[in-house]
This record gives sequence, C-alpha cells and structure tokens, in this order.
Amino acid sequence: MLLYCFVGVGIAVYAASDAAFIASLGQSDGQTNFNLAVPAFIIQYLPNGIVGLAMVALFAAAMSSLDSVINSLSATTMEDFVRRFHSEDTWSDERELLYSRGLTVAWGVLTLWLSFHVDDIASTVLVAINKIGSLINGPVLGVFALGLLTTRANGTGACLGLLAGFLLNLYCWQFVPELSWLWWNVFGFIVTVLTGLLLGTSNTPSVELIWRPSSMAMFGFKLNWLPAYVLLVVWFLVLLAFLLWL
Repeated sequence: MLLYCFVGVGIAVYAASDAAFIASLGQSDGQTNFNLAVPAFIIQYLPNGIVGLAMVALFAAAMSSLDSVINSLSATTMEDFVRRFHSEDTWSDERELLYSRGLTVAWGVLTLWLSFHVDDIASTVLVAINKIGSLINGPVLGVFALGLLTTRANGTGACLGLLAGFLLNLYCWQFVPELSWLWWNVFGFIVTVLTGLLLGTSNTPSVELIWRPSSMAMFGFKLNWLPAYVLLVVWFLVLLAFLLWL
C-alpha cells in the first residue's frame, strides 16, 4: 500500500507540471477519470519494452490478489455453510472438489458483476475499496477486543455485536451520506464492543485467552507493553483531533 501511494504521489507531481496528461485521462460522469492515471502514464510515457513488463506486472498483481480473495470466499462458504448443512453426509474428494469449483465460479461471477458498479460507490477505486472495508473493519476489531480484553463477552454476544456494528455502518452509508466513511470504523467498533458486553454473560475463560500481564508472563514475554499502549492511545487521539479539525 505504501509503494502504491508513492506511485500515486509521483504521478500527481508529474501531472501538476503537465496539464495535457490530466486531459488525456478522459471523463466519467463529467469528472476526470483518475482511475486511469497509472495505466495511462505507463502507456504514454514508458519505452516500448518497459510498457509490456509494467502491464504484465499490473495484471499479475491484480490476479494474485483476486485469486486469493475468491479462493477464501469459496473455502469459507464451503466450510461454514455447505458443510454445516450436510454434516451427516459422507463426501468423496471428487464431490467436494466439484462443489468447491462451483462456489469459486459463483463468487467469481458475482465479483465480476460488482466490478461494473464501482463508480456507484465512489469516484475512485481506492476510496471505494476503503469504504467497503470500513463497513466491517471496526466491528472486526471490536470482536478481537472483546475476546482479548474482556471476560464478560461470549460467542453469541460477539456475533451479535459484529452484526450490530455492520448494520450501523450500512445505515450510515445509505442514510447519512454527509458522514465520512472514516467514522464508520470508530462507530462500528464502539457499537460492537458495547453490544457484546451488554449481551454477554460473565464467564471464566482460560487465563491464556485474555490479554493481561499474567498471561503475557506465562508465555515468557517480559517486555512492558504499557508505554506502547499509551503511545497508541495518544496517536489515536491525535488522529481523532485532526479529523474533528477537518
């Protein structure tokens, strides 16, 4: 991600000195289509041999990301849904392979169809990706916090908290468009934690499952992590103040 951002910064610096480059990107819904900045720069300004290598690198990077995502979706669907409703069946390896391939094709078709609607989510691919991720990032962090930092939350409370945080973010997306998607991470986290604590019940989990100094010592960690946690909290407050200032 850092390298990708540096590429964008470099192209932006170049575009600031060459107005013709921005004009060559074309329009999408009356606005400059900045999604084409990287491929347009490669095609227009790199030497002929390098253009081919750069385009192959872009396609390879895209394929390496997409195939792992589709494979994960297929595997998760297979394990958490298909197998759960067929737990009593004895499957052959051939049948399981056939089902897995069918799920992979189905998820591939769905993601391909969704790719044509990226412009409906945001004006740039990067913002669209972060908006979709922000729907669930905060709730997922909340589930980890419930599991690592509390003894009250249970599995049901954590799952309901995750659902509540996700639905809140979805509501904000559809009905509170003036709210920045950056806040979805914060609100989703808070709602997930509060819901998990309210719906959970006190229990006594294994000591090694809770993030506390005694469990750290049990695993041989002697470093004092408190200053690092304080630094993280201070950094969060700085970012929060910056967002409020904006």
